[in-house]
Amino acid sequence: MRSSLDDSDRDRIRKIAVHSALGNELQHSKVGTTIFENIHESVPAANWKVDFFVEKFLVDSLKQSSQLQRIEVAPLPKNFSRSAKEEDILKLVREAKAKGFDALLVMLPSAYDNAPKGTEPGYGVQRISTLFNSHTSVYALAVLNVFDTNTEKSLAWQWAFDSMMGEPNFISKDEVAWKAKFSDYSAEEKIGIQRALKRHLEKALPFSLRALHLLPKIESAKP
Repeated sequence: MRSSLDDSDRDRIRKIAVHSALGNELQHSKVGTTIFENIHESVPAANWKVDFFVEKFLVDSLKQSSQLQRIEVAPLPKNFSRSAKEEDILKLVREAKAKGFDALLVMLPSAYDNAPKGTEPGYGVQRISTLFNSHTSVYALAVLNVFDTNTEKSLAWQWAFDSMMGEPNFISKDEVAWKAKFSDYSAEEKIGIQRALKRHLEKALPFSLRALHLLPKIESAKP
């Protein structure tokens, strides 16, 4: 079950490092009415620099907190290979502790039970083509996890999107064109997809930070 930081954990976190492990592969897929209609390919996307974008956005967003005194991109251990593997995340936690951080915030690709079958963790372009639903959008399927650098345990985690608003909230509202192969998209179309993904992340991540209690909730306007 997803969870939020309790008051005691939140109050003692003053220095936090952030890291994204979404990776350099874009998922390009079609989810059809039957599994025989499904299509999937992983496409190199290192030049999109998604992890760099996420880390910068998280650092900038957390600067809104009056409690946090130090917010930085996580220092990488020597000869570190960026991945979402548990042993690599543990190396990051230990490196963050060595550099004086109280906690490490990590964005990790994740499966989601409410997603259509065939949806790959991470980010990409997805075509939904079923009897009652047909659209093509970018998506980001991940979690934000807060680790205590002292205990090396997870303190809390949340979906990296608003999981309370109803599926498919991990999918951008931007409609994009669908092509059977990612290589069929023009350079201009790929730039449009990249921009749509970043817009989606900019809308989704602040909700997750508030749900984790790393940022204060937005007060409702009084009538």
